[in-house]
Amino acid sequence: MLTLPDGRGNYVFPTNLNGADLTSANLTNAEVTRTQLEQAASLIDATMPDGRKYEDWFKDNEGRGEDGENSGPS
Repeated sequence: MLTLPDGRGNYVFPTNLNGADLTSANLTNAEVTRTQLEQAASLIDATMPDGRKYEDWFKDNEGRGEDGENSGPS
């Protein structure tokens, strides 16, 4: 489940991101796994769950083998 906080509760979106265009999407604080994100067709310029841009997030996580999960602000 991809959950995005809205200040009044949560919006819940389908977990299948296969082919999704998330270009420039703001995923800050979204609960999403790296596996789910890898299904997307594009994450160019997207803001990742931890607030970093996709390109920086990918470089940092690629070498460490992290799963990219985020359970909220750290």
